[in-house]
Amino acid sequence: MKKCKKIFSLLLAILMLLVTPFAAFATVNNTGFTDVAEDVWYAEAVKYVRDNGIMSGTSSTKFSPDLNTSRAMLATILYRMSNDITVSQSAGFADVTENMWYSNAVNWAAQNNIVAGYDNGNFGVNDPVSFEQVVTILWRYAGNTAQLQQYDYSAQAIQWATENNIVSSPFEAAKNATRADVAVMLFRYMTLEQNQTTEPIVTEPESTEPENTELENTTEPAKNISNTLVVYFSATNNTKIVADYIADTLNADTYQIIPEQQYTSEDLDWTENSSRVNAEHNDPDFRPEIAGELPELSNYDTVFIGYPIWWGEAPNIVKTFVENVDFTGKTIIPFCTSSSSGIGSSGETLEALTSGANWLEGQRFSSRADETDVKDWISSLNLSTDAMVNTNSNVDENATTNENDNENL
Repeated sequence: MKKCKKIFSLLLAILMLLVTPFAAFATVNNTGFTDVAEDVWYAEAVKYVRDNGIMSGTSSTKFSPDLNTSRAMLATILYRMSNDITVSQSAGFADVTENMWYSNAVNWAAQNNIVAGYDNGNFGVNDPVSFEQVVTILWRYAGNTAQLQQYDYSAQAIQWATENNIVSSPFEAAKNATRADVAVMLFRYMTLEQNQTTEPIVTEPESTEPENTELENTTEPAKNISNTLVVYFSATNNTKIVADYIADTLNADTYQIIPEQQYTSEDLDWTENSSRVNAEHNDPDFRPEIAGELPELSNYDTVFIGYPIWWGEAPNIVKTFVENVDFTGKTIIPFCTSSSSGIGSSGETLEALTSGANWLEGQRFSSRADETDVKDWISSLNLSTDAMVNTNSNVDENATTNENDNENL
């Protein structure tokens, strides 16, 4: 009887409604998103999940805090947070196709009994999740192994979440959880488990603003001390920053890959199935055109190739570049940037499109990479003495680059 009363009390509590289910957070200096003010109740949480690669924006400037969190979004977020990212097989959901941004995450979540599908064989990719569902899924992620069909599993999960201050009690269990709500719950969970790793494996593509595509004219062959060229595609400033660190360290030339048709914010909205980036991802043979002339590599022995990670791979425009340049006899070193995912097999994919070159293992850097980390990586490559130069050396003033100095990010 006492157990029934306890369960009844919990169920009664979760049906009660508060206007805001979380206490206010401290004001932060910069959330990184134009739609997240510095003094809103979820600002600190949004900054935390962004800085730790747990959640990214729906574009380079927007977080969309009021957007309902879908089941696919939540599975992807937890997949990034997990150390065990093995996906042994497809879960067989009728509405989950291969090579979508959420495919591996959904199969992983089902495989580990974190998120189950529906009786009709669907996962419900775009279905919103309620507060009750979020805390239950997070409770399972935290290692609780109650059977999914156990009648009071949600009550146990809610008790766990309220006792650990992941949510405030009482709250409206059936209310859809927004991205702001989920950011706060994850912030509270992760700060509760400070030692938990959050290194991600798969992420949505790097969301970006369009770049200025005006090219700097080159009238002379590029020259440098190290015979090294750093090639990069930067949809945001992130990859460009790393490329510049590499170029400064090696006194190398740079060449920026700029699309003939620039990407707009709508093009880069990976949450919209009909967006340009989704269309390009779904057509792996599509090759976007590159603006301007491609570089002549005869003066270079080593070529670094950098790019953001989109769906675990290099964007198609990077494939345009490697398929149209002669790398014979060159040493190629890939590097990537992402807010969360690793370099994966992207280097091997690019290598398969070339011939006659020596490809070295690549490296992933965070979207806010530190110059020291880049220099340490370069040192670990054990490049030839000719390639390694003093970082204080003067760059050849006659060297020219195909670089967008007016990038407005």
